[in-house]
Amino acid sequence: MQKKAIAIISDSFAGLILATHLERDGHSVTLIDIGDCLKSQKLRHGQQLPFYPASSELKIALESLNTLIVEPVVITEQELQPLTFEDGTLKPFVGFGDSKSAAVQPLSRLNSSQSFELNCSLQDAVEGLTSCLKTKPFTYSEISKIEFSASKIDKIIINGSQEVIADHYVFLNSPREILDFLPEENLGARVRSRIMKSARWARVALEMQHEKPLFDGSNLIFLIPNQDEQDPCVGQFRISELDSAAPTYHSVWETYINTELSDDAESVANVIKGMRKLIRKAFPDLEARPKEIISVIPQSAADYAWLLDQKDITQVADNLTIYPATASSHLGIAQSIMSAHAAYLSIQNIIYKPSVDNASPSLLAGDASC
Repeated sequence: MQKKAIAIISDSFAGLILATHLERDGHSVTLIDIGDCLKSQKLRHGQQLPFYPASSELKIALESLNTLIVEPVVITEQELQPLTFEDGTLKPFVGFGDSKSAAVQPLSRLNSSQSFELNCSLQDAVEGLTSCLKTKPFTYSEISKIEFSASKIDKIIINGSQEVIADHYVFLNSPREILDFLPEENLGARVRSRIMKSARWARVALEMQHEKPLFDGSNLIFLIPNQDEQDPCVGQFRISELDSAAPTYHSVWETYINTELSDDAESVANVIKGMRKLIRKAFPDLEARPKEIISVIPQSAADYAWLLDQKDITQVADNLTIYPATASSHLGIAQSIMSAHAAYLSIQNIIYKPSVDNASPSLLAGDASC
């Protein structure tokens, strides 16, 4: 098997997962982490809905992840009806009605009665890959320049002067972040314009701690405001039994706003205020001042799925693979897992193309977990 030098540019767990896959296959990997995905994910550990709509694509990606980790994730499909609060009671959720909120499109990805129940935290499972990774990620890095030669990338310059030279480059971030570095002849104006116009959403999350259980169940609960212009949200109640004698109760709620508004403190404050109002209306026994953790994650989702069918973007350079995590049909960490798996398959097809039909299963699937 021919070994390659591969550079991965990422701002999510997708980079860590892909790097582990490729190292396991014997390739030399450079991981450029735009930020510090491990640190930022740890800070948001309890503020993500552990809800994974069942799909064959996600199941395949989870099974691929299982080949990397020591303790495989057990995947069980379950049926759990999403609920909503209407006329003073909880009822089955059927849709968002005439809501004009920007949150509807990303939240619709969670409207599923079929989901995967997992036996452990996906975040903990992925974080465990850091002990397997040989390379040390370049954290808090940024691309300064991409140097092209004909139809190939010669090198990437990061942090002003540091050269990264590889046989193949993988870009898992938002495609907007690479546009300024691509020559006009490599990517036309039509695709550039569509990338810039594609919707992007920031995730606004609210975690609450409760003195007593407010709902007996793990159904997703969609809360819809009366005004069409206001933002709906979705949440889930949980019980943490770290101390069986004194279990703790909490809930996690989230909605989405246009990414451009994520830096506007007043806009975010109004969204949080609206979420609190919806939650209190649905659950009047909510404490007067519950402990809260608020987080805003820019570029949590985007309308980039169309990119994956565009030859213009996939053929920008012969040695470049672009697969933004936000192109996934899922949200949260499931995005990273699916993006990493799809990029891995794409790279395999490129690296092993001359002999892929005759390749052994171990060449394509890799060996056992680290």
